[in-house]
Amino acid sequence: MRHATCMLIAILLSLSLWSPAAEAGAVILRNGDVLHGVVTEAEGRVVVEHAVLGRVVLSPGDCSEVHPDGPLRTHTETETIRVRRAVDQALSMAVVPMAGDGVVRVAGAEPADPFDVELGAAASLASGNTDLFDLKLDGLVRYSRGRNTLESSLAYVYGEQDGDRSAENWHGKARFERRLSARAYAFAQALYDRDVFADIQHRVTAVEGLGWELAKSRRAALKAEVGGGMTFERRFGQAWMRDPSAYVGFDYTYKDPSGRKLVVGLDWLPNLNEFDLSRTILDMRLDQPVGQGIDLSLGVRLEHVINPPGAIKELDALLTAGFRLRL
Repeated sequence: MRHATCMLIAILLSLSLWSPAAEAGAVILRNGDVLHGVVTEAEGRVVVEHAVLGRVVLSPGDCSEVHPDGPLRTHTETETIRVRRAVDQALSMAVVPMAGDGVVRVAGAEPADPFDVELGAAASLASGNTDLFDLKLDGLVRYSRGRNTLESSLAYVYGEQDGDRSAENWHGKARFERRLSARAYAFAQALYDRDVFADIQHRVTAVEGLGWELAKSRRAALKAEVGGGMTFERRFGQAWMRDPSAYVGFDYTYKDPSGRKLVVGLDWLPNLNEFDLSRTILDMRLDQPVGQGIDLSLGVRLEHVINPPGAIKELDALLTAGFRLRL
């Protein structure tokens, strides 16, 4: 009995000593996220034994502040949940961007689901003096693992006015991206367009280049890309045309604590020989969560083409309102 009592006291004492030690330190990353755990520094590395992520190895360049003695140990449950989500998101792919030109490998972290899937549907209907019907269906699949990201998307738009078809087009995208450093990445992508009423039977634009994250915070990110490639285009009843193409793109994303998300993309594709194929595309979308994995989505797409043939207008505009499903 006495032996069992001594054992119990020893166990309780060890737990009481271990519990604060498990949260005895803290590291503030350069992006503002906080890692709580046992913090040690050795051989030019900062090691954090995290309760969820396991053993996290960082370089000093990734750390804004290192507190082995744990002045940040006490924190509220809400902060813990927020920090855990932020850290899990930042480290789930087993790669943490650094301030320099490298990455930090994370050992012992369970990788998150590498797939991102979104489905969208938007429609508008009017009747009376003018009968109008528009439908847009789109989908996106993104796969991320380590430094590599694959993305594929497809959108279909159909419209009728007064019983006659007034719009029918397809927009597709396939993209590969590889991160080179904390802010720089290389990409290769192919864009496909088919627009019956713009007289485009098929158009494929293949470009590759480099991108930079100009600014990034917990809620917002701004990226710029430059590259070049070729545009292949065939209009109805005509032969294929091709032209060298440059590419300049900007992407901005903002997400507030409520989950509301704003996405803005601006692409400029000037052709370098015959400028009749050059175009500028502006895509904007605002998503408002209305349920678990369901967003109310409002969008606008503007496409401007320089010197289109015949009576085709230079500017194409599409306004959409519908729902998006995040799987």
